[in-house]
Amino acid sequence: NHLEVVGEARDGMEAVEIVQRLNPDVVVMDINMPNLDGIEATKRIKAYRSDIAVIGLSVNPSIETEQKMKAAGAASYLTKESAAEVLCQAIDKAMAPKQGIATQQGR
Repeated sequence: NHLEVVGEARDGMEAVEIVQRLNPDVVVMDINMPNLDGIEATKRIKAYRSDIAVIGLSVNPSIETEQKMKAAGAASYLTKESAAEVLCQAIDKAMAPKQGIATQQGR
């Protein structure tokens, strides 16, 4: 498998702290979390390191929530009903630019 889970957070504040400690390539962010919601956590993560790809997940297929996540810097937004099917595709898509850069540098 080409994906490795390196951390898991119980709330938005912990998500920001874990990202700062572990520096992952991709963050799968739940929108509805205690202490700091996924939108605000995404803003903080993107302010910390803009190249981290954040993929938002929500139980609500809401256009407003999707727009807020994209405005916060999320690479994509998925509803939990579709997440199992398309999450790996979304991660691969978010990582494609980095993989292209790595391939070019490797030549």
